[in-house]
Amino acid sequence: MLEFDYGKSDSLFVLGESYNAVSDDGEKITEKGVDSNRELLDFRVSKNEKNKENNSFSAVKNVRLNHVGADELALLPGIGPKTAKNIIEYRNKYGKFSKIEELLNVKGIGKAKFDKIKSIVTVN
Repeated sequence: MLEFDYGKSDSLFVLGESYNAVSDDGEKITEKGVDSNRELLDFRVSKNEKNKENNSFSAVKNVRLNHVGADELALLPGIGPKTAKNIIEYRNKYGKFSKIEELLNVKGIGKAKFDKIKSIVTVN
């Protein structure tokens, strides 16, 4: 039966130390050890959310609330398809927005979301 020595010298998962070895062709190989307490991968943002951020209106000013569709509204920061649909339904029920603060009356838009988009949207 084989026994493995998981000692410090055999592991790359030591406290940020480097592992030095020599390859078959004599080239020195240095690999950085992984400190699990400091080097964590960020899985909080999916690829779809990153693409959505890249395609958003965040760099554009004056998104016209009374003229854009749900697909365009869903690209606003913090606004997804459901909230975009609520904006369109509100606009259809109550008429065109006369001021951007009316967005606070839409289900799914609170102060935080409003603060994210207030500098981007307009009613003109």
